[in-house]
Amino acid sequence: MKHKNQITIFAPIGAVKETPEALQIAVTIHALKGAGVNIRLVNFTDSPQDYSENIAVEEVLLRDGPDVFPLTIVDGEVFQKKEYPHYGELLAWSAGVPQVL
Repeated sequence: MKHKNQITIFAPIGAVKETPEALQIAVTIHALKGAGVNIRLVNFTDSPQDYSENIAVEEVLLRDGPDVFPLTIVDGEVFQKKEYPHYGELLAWSAGVPQVL
C-alpha cells in the first residue's frame, strides 16, 4: 500500500501525555510510522506555533472553539474532530481513501 498523504493530529490544548488515550494514539502513530505512514502528533506545549500557523486549525478554532481537539488534518483538510482516529482510519487516510462524514 502506498502512503502518500500527510496526517497531522493536534492534541487537545493542555492535554496530559500520560492518559490512556494519549498512550494509545502514541502507540498507534509509532506503528504507522514504522509502516511508512507520514504522520505526526502535535501538542500545544511543545509546538504552539504549529497550532497558530496551520490555516485549517485556525479556521476550526475560530469557528468551533478549543473543544474541537483532538483534531486530525490530512493534507490540509480537517478529517476528524473531538476524538482521536483509530488505526484503520489513519491507515486508510494515509493511502488516499476519502473521508466519509
